[in-house]
Amino acid sequence: MIAEQPGSYGEGEAPRRAEREEPSGPRRLRIQVEETTDEAADLRRIRKLCAALDRYPATSEALPVEFCIRRRDQSEQRLARGTVAPAAAERLIPELQALLGVLGTVREVGAAEVAERERELAVVGGG
Repeated sequence: MIAEQPGSYGEGEAPRRAEREEPSGPRRLRIQVEETTDEAADLRRIRKLCAALDRYPATSEALPVEFCIRRRDQSEQRLARGTVAPAAAERLIPELQALLGVLGTVREVGAAEVAERERELAVVGGG
């Protein structure tokens, strides 16, 4: 795993791997996965993520799932991976994050209602 360490870039330079924010567009679940040098472990991790997603099938409403694979060369591969039930996101996100550990992130992105919910949580939480 290649991790950006604080202070590992020159003074006045931004980290090369700053996550690009995409607040617009359709609401979706984004799973960002870091590629490692262990291809077999990467594939096992992705299979476990897909198995967890399959436990929360979409019914009448659907939340699209997007995998963003951050490759070792810093390029990014995006893949659509079906849909999940939006109501399950609150339970699903921590489960997926636990599978990823430090090798990725899981969050909802897009659509105004996601941003509004985050603002409401900041107010309630005192942030």
